[in-house]
Amino acid sequence: MNQMLAKALLSSYDFECVIANHGKEALKILDEDTMEMNTDLAKFNAYYNFHRRHGSLRKELNVKKPFQAVEKWHELKHELFKITPNEFKNNILNLQSELINLHQ
Repeated sequence: MNQMLAKALLSSYDFECVIANHGKEALKILDEDTMEMNTDLAKFNAYYNFHRRHGSLRKELNVKKPFQAVEKWHELKHELFKITPNEFKNNILNLQSELINLHQ
């Protein structure tokens, strides 16, 4: 019942929800998502390193924080991204809160 309620609530905000039957299965699902994020980050790094001019990323993009650099790159080359930086940030924050709730 709680799983169905949580899934309905998350779906109403257009979040994809996968229900795991136990902790090991949940960790496996999170690991798969992490691998996909690592692949996307590797593509971003490869593109940047291949196309960048002299100077650091921070200086070149005129940003102070790494997440601001990702946002800036999304503005410049949005086709490199599957989701927007804010969607990514929200997904990470939601995963973090879910993990905290699992340990309580």
